[in-house]
Amino acid sequence: MRKEILVNGDQLDYGFREEAEKTIIEVDGQEFSFSHIEFDDDQLHFEYEGQRFSFPVATKGTSVFCDIAGKAFQAKKVEKNFSKSAVDSGDGLVTPMPGKIIKICMSVGDKVKAGDAVVVMEAMKMEHTLSAPKDGTIKAIHAAEGELVDGGISVVDLAGDSNDSAGTTKGDRNDSAGRDDGRRS
Repeated sequence: MRKEILVNGDQLDYGFREEAEKTIIEVDGQEFSFSHIEFDDDQLHFEYEGQRFSFPVATKGTSVFCDIAGKAFQAKKVEKNFSKSAVDSGDGLVTPMPGKIIKICMSVGDKVKAGDAVVVMEAMKMEHTLSAPKDGTIKAIHAAEGELVDGGISVVDLAGDSNDSAGTTKGDRNDSAGRDDGRRS
């Protein structure tokens, strides 16, 4: 699952995954492998590249404070602003809740009609279809099949129909292998 975090005011994109006995954290495209991660008595303990580290940590509200080698860091999760009006804004598709993207039914450049299925996601053990709120063209896709996503994030940008004949409809597109369909990998 991709997330965003503020570290000393700088916004970073990150994700993490568990592999065997280690945790892989990717920050802005660079991967770091940690093991034996523990919290106790306001201390963070972990192993990185074969060395054991311990740092004091404190929390206040939604912020975490840490002192590493005499340098103070403040980390705070970037809060997603979710509201029904964001979902119904018509400029794209916003996930209604956290879940997993099961299928992306369209590609960048495809024309859609209001009500066309664009993304299918699984959340709360149910499938949810995100449909185009209006006629238009898919401008960008910000998720990939199999990706875990937060609620309230934009997964597809949709441009209003400008009455031109550029682009294709789902039935017209060429689904041949190796085609760059604009999806994020």
